[in-house]
Order: sequence, then structure tokens, then C-alpha cells
Amino acid sequence: MQQKIDIHGSEQFCIGRNAELCRHTFSESVISNRHLRIHCVLYEQDRIYETPPFVYATDMSRNGTYLRKSNIGCTSSQGRGVLMGQKSGAFLLDNGDELRMSDSLTLIYRSHIPPTASGLTALQKREARLFSSRFLLTDRILGIGGYGKVVIALHQKTQRQVACKIIKLSLNASKPTTLSLRHSTNGTRPKALPSRSAKCFREFDILKDLSHPNIITLEKVFWSSNSIYILEELVTGGDLFSYVEYKGGRLGDVQAAVIVRQILKGVEYLHDRDIVHRDLKPDNILMTSLDDGARIVITDFGNARALPEWTSVSLDKLLHKQRMFSYAGTLEFAAPEIHKKNPLISEDGGYSKSVDMWSVGCLTALLLSGDVIFTDRADPRYEKNPAAVILGLAATCNLSVLDDETHTTWSQVGSRPRNFIKKLLQLDESKRMTATESLHHPWFSDKKYAQEFDDLYQRSIRTWRPRPKIAQLVEPI
Repeated sequence: MQQKIDIHGSEQFCIGRNAELCRHTFSESVISNRHLRIHCVLYEQDRIYETPPFVYATDMSRNGTYLRKSNIGCTSSQGRGVLMGQKSGAFLLDNGDELRMSDSLTLIYRSHIPPTASGLTALQKREARLFSSRFLLTDRILGIGGYGKVVIALHQKTQRQVACKIIKLSLNASKPTTLSLRHSTNGTRPKALPSRSAKCFREFDILKDLSHPNIITLEKVFWSSNSIYILEELVTGGDLFSYVEYKGGRLGDVQAAVIVRQILKGVEYLHDRDIVHRDLKPDNILMTSLDDGARIVITDFGNARALPEWTSVSLDKLLHKQRMFSYAGTLEFAAPEIHKKNPLISEDGGYSKSVDMWSVGCLTALLLSGDVIFTDRADPRYEKNPAAVILGLAATCNLSVLDDETHTTWSQVGSRPRNFIKKLLQLDESKRMTATESLHHPWFSDKKYAQEFDDLYQRSIRTWRPRPKIAQLVEPI
């Protein structure tokens, strides 16, 4: 007997034996009370009929679920399939994938919207075959941007799904120059790389030395003169923006605090190592699941910068070197000094790692209110020149709306989160809280809740494992 289970945008439900816990039930004794969890992520709610959904399955059973992939290239998941298990996390489903819950019960996933093909070039397909025994690239696209694209890949040894960012280097790049990594991973002589690719290599050059639950984990990098293949952990709950939409458009004080605290943990880890992200925004904060208290992950280090280490040079020279001067980030979340619009900093004064803290303040305001804090869509200039409006408001930094008792949203937000935002959105960069100071703000450190926050954080990261040591993390092909 066949049964149809519909999956709609941005929803989560369970399949199992217990009718109180599951939306769809089956009575077989080998089926667990909660056997499978299905969740669907949509990144563009306003284009719901054009956006291929990302449907994930997570095994929650005692007896396990076997996943048989429709892609015959996934050799280990053919036949009976690969045993998912409770510790395997969520698996992104492709059209035709089979989920075997028992000897007599198999679910087959069918997508009404065909996913976009990966569109790898002939050369990229040949290069991918060189490492396909270790990582198999699939045709399933996770995202497309100016940098290139992100596709699903399969770690052949463990059958884990990972994300692979593919960056195509310009064929008209300037003459090769020697670009060495900050710390050699294997002691070998650096190879000549196209100088235009320096920014692309900077992303994994920074990530290769990082290991933290709230920072995306780099799995492996392959590179050629044509393309870079950056393999990272697959984070399955969507980005922070889609999560806020899933929760109804904005979060309550406690929900927001749990997320902001994790972001601060990640930023503190970065800043302690003199690394500045420079593009903290909802799109670059990923959720491991749609559950409350899920682990969050900071991703996309394409704009990140590692500041010079302390040396014997004069203090003035060092402080100057620790300033940055290039444009980076996203307008709604960027500190005004990045765009030379901070009235307290000269146009040639650059900026410091405190720009990340400004971004955290803007992120927090978005979580609590459902909108960016420095915008005015009623301004007649906004339609033609939104940048001028946004930067003008940021440069003025008028936060009176936070204390407006008649405001429909901010009047419902507690005093501590509002004070937290004020402590970060400071034009005087020396007055902005650091990440460490922010973690000690009363919003998180109140005696009534501090231990609960700590306990919740430990639960959120309990399944995270640091990347095992790899002899050659970055490998030419």
C-alpha cells in the first residue's frame, strides 16, 4: 500500500510510531516512536515556486534508517544503502532517494521542482575525477554567487555529505606570483599561483588553522590553475535570515540571546587570534537545525583578514598595520568607518576589528525587530540610492527608536537587549564592547540565567567534533 506525505516550504515534522509526536505514523514494532525527522529549508520565501527546496532527513531511531542514494556514483550507499544513525546528522535528499525504515517500509523522495544542475565545466569535471575516490562532487547546487557556486559533495570513506565551494579563477589572471600560506601545512615550497587568486586563497588560508564549534569547519582544499575546490562541513538548518522567517519574522529576547551569544563565542575566538571577519550578516550565519538552541556557525571568510602579528617594530607602525583600509562587508551591517563615513574617524584613518562588533549590534537589532536598524524606505532617495540613506543613518547613529515606548516592536523588547545594542552601535570605536566584554553583558551574565545559558551552549555543541589532523589539508591537483 502506498501513502503520500507532502512536504511544504519551511516546515519540520517527524515520522514514527507515536501519533502524539509524529505527523505521520506507521504501526510496525521496529519503527521507533520518533523514527525520522524531515525538515525543509527555503532561502527565498518570496519566490517559493521558483526556488528548489532543500529537504533534509535526520534519523532519530534506535534501529536506524538506511539511505539509498539515487546517484549511482555514491557507491557505498547503493544496495541496501548507508546506515544513517542518530550521530550522522541530517542528510540532504535528492529526487529518487530511498529511506528504508524497515524491511517492509521504504520512503521515496520525489521533488516537484527540479534542482538546478551544477553546470561544471568540462575541465572542472576532469579535475573533480582526480579526487573523486575521496570526495565525490554531485550535481546538487546549494548556492550560486559572484565567487562561483556551492555544490553537495560526498566524503567517500564516511558517506558524510559536505559542501564544496567551487571558485573558477580567471583565465586572464596576471602572471603567476609566489603566494605562500601564512603557516605552511607540510613544509613544502610554496607553488606559484595567479596573483588574482590571492583573495580566494585567503579564505581557506585563514580557515585551515581554525577549530571552533561556531566557525565553519574546513575539510579539504584542492586547487589548480583553473579552479579552487573548498570542502567544508554541511550545515543543514539554513541561514539566519531564513531561520528568522521560519520563526515568524523576529525572535523573542531569550531566543535572540541564545543565538547572539553563540555568534559572540565565534567572534571572540577570531579576535583572540587577530582575525576579522568583516562581513557578519544573516546570510553568513548558518543554523545546524531549526530547533531552539541549535548550534550556529559563522561562515564565508572571503572578506576575512588576518592582522599582522606583534613584532619588534615600533608601536605606531604596528597599530597602523593593524588598521584596515579596503571596502568590505554589506551596507546594512557595515560600520560607517569602512565606507569613510564615521564622523569620529578621519577618512584616511582606516578601521579596526571593532567593525565586527558593530555588525553584531546590527544583527541583534534585526533578530529582535525583524528589520535592519539603519534604513528608511520612506526616504525619497531610497529607491534610487539606498546606500546614501543607509550610510547617512549609520553615520548619525540615532538610536532613539530603541527607547520609543510607542513603537510597536521595540516597546516589547527588554531593556537589557536594547542596552546591549547601544553598547555596540557606538561611533567611537574605542567605546564599543569587545566580544569578551559583550559575553559578560547583563543580557547574558544575570545570575538567574547565566548557568542556563552555559548549559544550553554545551548542549548545542555536544555533537561537534574538531577536524582530525590531515597531513595535507591544502592539495594541488
